[in-house]
Amino acid sequence: MNSVNIAALVLRLAVGGTMIAHGWNHAFGGGRLPGTARWFESIGIRPGRVHALAATVTELGAGALLLLGLLTPLAAAGVVGTMVVALIANRAFAHSRPHDVREVAVPRHPVQDAHLGQFPERPLRRTQRDTQPVGQLRR
Repeated sequence: MNSVNIAALVLRLAVGGTMIAHGWNHAFGGGRLPGTARWFESIGIRPGRVHALAATVTELGAGALLLLGLLTPLAAAGVVGTMVVALIANRAFAHSRPHDVREVAVPRHPVQDAHLGQFPERPLRRTQRDTQPVGQLRR
């Protein structure tokens, strides 16, 4: 085995294991599949039950395929597709509920600002949706 094969193996194991753990949590954790369906509906993914089942099966299946090294392109497509939907849904949810969005300061290095031609007087702000207080709510 050369270093590229070892790196691919480590990446497959890490992503595959993470996807299996996430799919397992959807199916058997906390609120189980009905809880996942309710959460999906609460962030605008409807019908929640169908999408929760599809996401769970995709995460478990793609994770298992990655771990086993079988049908890797198909498994990778499942992971990417699931994560793109999650990214779009979460961003849409955050923008549709501005009262739930809190700003968190993101530290930046002065060289980064100089490279971008920006010299802000205050740090860049990034929004974070969270149920726990994360700094001060700014309006």
